[in-house]
Amino acid sequence: MTDTIYKLFNQDDVIGSGTTERILFNDAIVDAVGNAYITRVNHTRPKAISGNQALGQGTRDQQPQGELGEFYTIEGVVPFMDGTLDASGDGTQSNATIDLMESWEDNLDVIDGQIIHGRFGFELNTVKKYKLTPVSSGNTQIGLLWVSLDWDFNLILNIAKFVLKLKVDRGDSN
Repeated sequence: MTDTIYKLFNQDDVIGSGTTERILFNDAIVDAVGNAYITRVNHTRPKAISGNQALGQGTRDQQPQGELGEFYTIEGVVPFMDGTLDASGDGTQSNATIDLMESWEDNLDVIDGQIIHGRFGFELNTVKKYKLTPVSSGNTQIGLLWVSLDWDFNLILNIAKFVLKLKVDRGDSN
């Protein structure tokens, strides 16, 4: 089943619009340059706990502070990281999936006045419960903010493993 992570460029864009960039994961059976695979999805909603120590007291009472946020960690692999299926490359090739993910990391997560709660979304068809479509207007605005992208390049096997971290951002900006 195909999983998709995508980036919006305009308010009220949807995953299939012409201005939306997307990366397909777990999409192809035949190995080809540009394939990418998601191998693990971690969803977490940690709660904050703070210590409240009274003046002159030797004890510390713990107090729940509510949910810290909602986070996704997506791990995966991009084969043929050098842009070639074999050793035929001359060093000028690149992998389009890696290039696109790195360009997303370098861009802004929001567009002032248009998309203020994150411009990333995903459809994880292999984990059906988790689909997040950015909404940039009305009272139920939501989107994904790009937290980090970590790479582990294996030069011998010609693969790049990645760990992508995203945070859900929601709010009422009317």
